[in-house]
Amino acid sequence: MIEKIKELPTKFSSFVIFFVLTLVVFFSLFFRKTVSDVFSLTGTIEADEVDIVFETGGLIQNVMAQEGERVKAGDTLLQIDDSLIRAELKSGENQLKAAEAEIKLFYVE
Repeated sequence: MIEKIKELPTKFSSFVIFFVLTLVVFFSLFFRKTVSDVFSLTGTIEADEVDIVFETGGLIQNVMAQEGERVKAGDTLLQIDDSLIRAELKSGENQLKAAEAEIKLFYVE
């Protein structure tokens, strides 16, 4: 009699686990939906406003695309005046040459 009372919680917990697993399987099969089950659309996406980000700043020199024109990813839309950047590059190159000349003088002496 005592052994039957000790076995009762084990049998009960096994039943509860089985029941919960059965419910999980049932609801997962019954309520399962994929993206294609929800909806499927075709069409065109139109944007009223798009943010354009440049790697460097400067004045716009040339506009390559007009409003409403179809463009693809990678198309050049604007050309930025790069004269200031080119001047900074030339100045940096000149400073590098001067520093290299100083190093040569230092090692020669």
